[in-house]
Amino acid sequence: ANSELDVAFSLLEDARQADPNSEDVQLDLAELNMDAGNAAAASDLLKPLEHKARDTKRLQALQARLKLVAAGGDADPAELRARIEANANDFDARLRLANALALARDYRPACEQLMEIVRRDRNWQDQAARKMLLELFTLLGVETGFDTLVREFRVALARTLN
Repeated sequence: ANSELDVAFSLLEDARQADPNSEDVQLDLAELNMDAGNAAAASDLLKPLEHKARDTKRLQALQARLKLVAAGGDADPAELRARIEANANDFDARLRLANALALARDYRPACEQLMEIVRRDRNWQDQAARKMLLELFTLLGVETGFDTLVREFRVALARTLN
């Protein structure tokens, strides 16, 4: 909480040594590794839990976040916005911008970009925008305070698709 990653890693390593099978410690370590920019280590921590996790909601949320990281969090939002301004149908730029915004935990504009893709061409890239929205809903399902946002965009998605 205080952004003291070294201290947090040290405490979690102590906890893992005390209880090497603790799922909570593994999930906390995976999340901390993502915060530190180490997606590979986070993935290594999550893989053994895939079929035996008790806290499946949290595991799925961390896996969704890991997918966002893997999709490329190194995009330049200003460049992507310029591309979208030049061509509103640049869905690749919209998807990459949504990904960057979601990684920055700016969820509403991320969802808005994804919904715009769905509105314009729901089948683009095998429904990539819809699928990413569902991943965000999974991620936000364990975050505090996003119930209203998720509900709003679930309704918008359902209306757009139906």
